[in-house]
Amino acid sequence: MAGFVLSPRRFAPFLGILAAAGLFLQPSFLTAQRPINIKLATLVPSGTELHYVLQDMGARWEEASGGRVKLTIYPDGRTGEEPDILRGMAIQDLHAGALSIAGLGHISDWVNVMAIPMSMDSPDEDLARVRAVFEPRLEEVFREKGYEVLFWAHAGWVRFFLPEPDARLETVRKYKFPVWGASSVTDLWREAGFNTVSISIQEILPGLITGTVDAVGSTPLVVGPNQWFSKASYMIDMPYAPLLGATIIDRRAWERIPEDLRPELMRIARETGEKNQKAILDLEKEAIAAMVDNGLTIVEPPPEVVAEWKALFESHYPKIRGTLIPANWFDEAIAIAKGRGG
Repeated sequence: MAGFVLSPRRFAPFLGILAAAGLFLQPSFLTAQRPINIKLATLVPSGTELHYVLQDMGARWEEASGGRVKLTIYPDGRTGEEPDILRGMAIQDLHAGALSIAGLGHISDWVNVMAIPMSMDSPDEDLARVRAVFEPRLEEVFREKGYEVLFWAHAGWVRFFLPEPDARLETVRKYKFPVWGASSVTDLWREAGFNTVSISIQEILPGLITGTVDAVGSTPLVVGPNQWFSKASYMIDMPYAPLLGATIIDRRAWERIPEDLRPELMRIARETGEKNQKAILDLEKEAIAAMVDNGLTIVEPPPEVVAEWKALFESHYPKIRGTLIPANWFDEAIAIAKGRGG
């Protein structure tokens, strides 16, 4: 056999057979050459600020990883509601999600500790203190349940958008409010006597037009792009809770990313979230101004109406404390919001 040499032409059939059998190129080599595609889903409307934030993070991830990690984003609820996104992550059809606090509540109700209604007198300063204490704790909770938090997000303050300017409790209870995705918080609204209608987020505008629903509780940054104010055209300027959220990734997908890349990708994610937070107040003001230019009326509720709502929310604190939120966390959050802890 000495001196026996296969010419390229004679060797070609053997190469084809070996490659087809998966023997010529080992699977590890093939995997190393294939980019890791992280599929992220969200209800965030395309073309909005948070959508741009996610796109920016994806572009920076791809650059920092030398093309080894790519982020594919599915906005507009294309993959379903937030529980559907979590189910998709569970079976690895999806790997990540930018979710609201309602969606995160399907992982752990404890996330509601950062959005106790009407617990903050100076919303932005008080919220900053509460978030600084509880975000790291919640990240540990989510990690134990199989998720990594990439960054937290704040989409403004929830207000009522109504078809009429009367914000009294007895009036607002008569309206039909949309809720998308069952949650413990939704159950509390129903227990408090509110008329809630379970529909998807895509059905809200048609529902407002047809009368299936006639009022909305959400933030200007959500209401504006979705055009819900065209029918619920009175905004009651009584911000009662922050709409928080987080972009999370399934730990199985996160750990598929080479270990040497993860710290830099996490740094980029956190930096991306911080940039978004700095802009949020201005963005909310711009959203309100744009809606006013297009027919929205802002209603300042009188003090007695605000007091009525505050009393309602506080009467339900015992149903939250120790059930949705651990009692010690709840007490600490209230103290921090009032400047007495943290």
